[in-house]
Amino acid sequence: DTGPGGEGRVLLQSAIEEEEPLTRIQDVVWSPDGRKLAYVLLSGRPGGPPERVSLGYVDLESGPRELYAPPSPPQDGLVPAGWAPDGQSILFWRDPMFSASIMADGLPLEILPLDGGEPKDVADFTLLHADFWSSSPTGQHVALTVGAGRETWTNKRIALVDLETGGMEYLTDERMAAFSPAFSPDGEKIAYAAALDIGHAWGGDAAKLGIAHRRIWVMSADGSEEHPLTGDPAYRDERPLWSADGAHILFARMTESGHASLWLVNVTGGDLRRVVDQLSPAPEWFGVYGYIEWDTFFDWWTCPG
Repeated sequence: DTGPGGEGRVLLQSAIEEEEPLTRIQDVVWSPDGRKLAYVLLSGRPGGPPERVSLGYVDLESGPRELYAPPSPPQDGLVPAGWAPDGQSILFWRDPMFSASIMADGLPLEILPLDGGEPKDVADFTLLHADFWSSSPTGQHVALTVGAGRETWTNKRIALVDLETGGMEYLTDERMAAFSPAFSPDGEKIAYAAALDIGHAWGGDAAKLGIAHRRIWVMSADGSEEHPLTGDPAYRDERPLWSADGAHILFARMTESGHASLWLVNVTGGDLRRVVDQLSPAPEWFGVYGYIEWDTFFDWWTCPG
């Protein structure tokens, strides 16, 4: 673990292996300032399930520190979702009994402070997708995609969670399947992808039709003034990303034939411009239960000013 300039090197794996020869580290996540690294530590016999799991972190001025280990037995898996913007807490999912089936349908999301406090509930069920949550610039609020079930065309709503009080408020209507929230740079708006909730279609033509109607929407951070920014029936639109000045949104489009491209839309005027004609190779159209991990196909570095 080193800082941006290579300073403060800490041999995390070696330090742990000296004490626990049968341990391994996974799911490492950098803090917002790049000076801490969260990780999950698993220990147990080779070829068997982990006998102990813990969530910890290491910074550039000290060695590893364990923050939390679930009671054992039974043993739960822990999956870091990311850091709170202030770098003082870690968001994570709890995976009961390391069940891949349960995980696929969504896990409880919790938050763990670095000061030694106990984990607190954030949401009952969220899918483990990186773009299913977004922090406000102040760090007080998190916009989440909530709702159990692995299908993204049903039972998915955007909710706003106050990390200080634990209060949660739904922002989108239950008639819509909404996901991939993204706070604007000033924290005043939230962009997201949405289409009408078509229920438990279990795939097939009904699910494909529902997915094809996805559009990019924008609303105020309190859920008011929601409106679509896109509406071309030739495309499905997903994965909104804000420009640094908050004037434009970059998003992914896909035709029924599987042609994927990137577009910019003006938030106030609605003007559209294609910026990448074709992503190649393109993702598989249906994805995983209607979800495409667009972040594996493109990224956007935004520089203020």
